[in-house]
Parts: sequence; C-alpha cells; structure tokens
Amino acid sequence: MDEAFLTLLAKKDFEYITIKEICEVAGVNRSTFYLHYETMSDFHYICYRCDSAVCKNATKRNNERCLTTSSLPGRLASEKPHKNEGTAMVLYFSGTGNSRYLARRIAEGLEMPLYDLNACIKAGDTAPVQTGRDVVLVTPTYAWRIPRVVSEWLGKTALTGAERIWFVMDCGSEIGNAAGYNRQLAAQKQLQYMGTAQIIMPENYIAMFNAPRKEQARSIVEQAEPALQKVLTQLRAGQEFPPPRDNLYDRLMSGPVNPVFYRFFVKADAFRATDACIGCGKCVELCPLNNIHLESGRPVWGKNCTHCMACICYCPKEAIEYGKKSKGKPRYHFEALEKQQDV
Repeated sequence: MDEAFLTLLAKKDFEYITIKEICEVAGVNRSTFYLHYETMSDFHYICYRCDSAVCKNATKRNNERCLTTSSLPGRLASEKPHKNEGTAMVLYFSGTGNSRYLARRIAEGLEMPLYDLNACIKAGDTAPVQTGRDVVLVTPTYAWRIPRVVSEWLGKTALTGAERIWFVMDCGSEIGNAAGYNRQLAAQKQLQYMGTAQIIMPENYIAMFNAPRKEQARSIVEQAEPALQKVLTQLRAGQEFPPPRDNLYDRLMSGPVNPVFYRFFVKADAFRATDACIGCGKCVELCPLNNIHLESGRPVWGKNCTHCMACICYCPKEAIEYGKKSKGKPRYHFEALEKQQDV
C-alpha cells in the first residue's frame, strides 16, 4: 500500500488522497488498510522517510501549508485535538484493540475526533468532555452489557453539548439485551437514545473461551466489514440503529446473569506470571484500573479488575496465565494482525 500511496502522490497533493483511492490502487479493502495503518496521517511519515523526489516535493509543499497551523510533530493541520470544536465525537474503550479499531474506522469515515476512555479511566479523569451534539460510544461487550467501568465513568462525567448517543458494541458472539441498559444510561444522561449496533469481532476472553489464531481472526475482521459499513451509513444519515434481538435469553443474560457474572467470575485472583516474565511492565502500563504493580520485577494483581484481558493478551512473552483456563490458548490483540502479513 505504500507503493499505491506514492503512485497517487505523484499525481496529486497529499491532502487530496483518500483511503478509498489507496485501497483501489493497491487492490485491497478498507479492513486490510486498517490492519496496517491507523489514519492517513501514517502516510505523512512515509513522506519524511522517503528520499524520492516525489516525497521531498510533497513534504516541502505540506510543510509550507502546515507551518502556521500545526506545531505538533506528526499531526496534520486537518487533525483535531480532543477539545472538540465540531458537532460530534467518537468515544471508545478497548481491552485488546477491537473497539479501538472500530472507533478509528468510524471516526475516519465520519471525520469525527476520537476520545480515549482508557486513558481517562486510568487517570481517574472525570472532567467534562466537550463532545458536540452527537456522541458515538464504541465498547466491547462484558457480561452481555457495556463494561461496568465505562458506564460508571459516564455516570460521573458530563458530556458538554451532547444531545444524541449511538452505541456500537463489538463481541465474540452476542450482546444480549445490552440495548435495554444502554437506553437507560442514555436517559440518565438526558440524551436521545439512537440505538445499539452489534459487530462480531475476534474473541479475546481467554479466561473462559478460546481466542482465534491470526488467520482466523483476520477472516473474522473481514467478515465484520458489511456490519461496519451499515453502521457508517446509518450514522452519516443520522438514523437510529434498528433494534437488536431481544428475547427471554437475552434479557436473562444482560439482567440477572450480569451481576452474578461480575461477582463470581470477574476477579484477578487467577492471574499469575510465569518464569518467562521479563519484568517489562507492559501489563502495568495497559491496565485501565491500575490494578497491577511490579514487585521484585514481577507483576502482582490487586482486587480491582474488569477482565479486559489486556495484561494477558499483550504480554510480549506470553508469560501471564489465568490459572489453568488460559493454558495453551492463543493470545489475541488486534495489533498482532498487522505482523507477518504482506501488504
């Protein structure tokens, strides 16, 4: 795809090149693009690294345009900071990257700014967020609802200017009756509830299930594309998402089962580090609840866990186990799909 970008760059300025054009020239679809890049900003770095005349000329032109409008390295003049001056914002929480990927796709497709809830929750930051009128909340599914840490953060945080909210939930199989509880949350925030969309993504909850291997995970991501495109179309039109399935089983799982699941299953007691641990602190860095600290170079877990699986799935040495339940299971995080794949 780098070559496709350079081909287009020889014909037009950077700011007029779109992701759609790059994908068409490279002969790939958009989901493949996002396995390798986050936004068009990534190609800005390609220009700086490349010694070709095409890149040098493009970089010179871009610098002349951006010199007075952006002082941050790597940020294009068109990118927006977290203080939103527009009419909409995408908020997301992510354990192992699925929701982050979907949020970035939505933000890119709708030209909305992104707001990272992981960082806010980890910092205990509940200061008001200037969102604009429309809010899109992208989260994984924990025990057939949005994660409790997200709903608690929303309960404490004012969304300044917000009037409408859409929920996009990714899951390994189903979201139950999460929509019913999302509607209640919207009402508590005095927001117009615009529906809940479900998108099937690769499973990461290896405390209970099996995560897919890379090729299978890539296939699941590819298969999620039609659902994502449908969500984008409905958001662009300002339409409500159609109601998801809502039967007795769904109401049971999101209702009485959810609090029971949290009480008896969502615990950090079974996490442990094996002798393969190198004490890198990656697990400490990624834990959104600051529930992990290092003692003598080894991670130790506290009692405040949300089972996001970031610690076990991002461990570079696969040195973390969840009792016997994770033994021999592949680890999954979205970014790993980028590796060992030809562009």
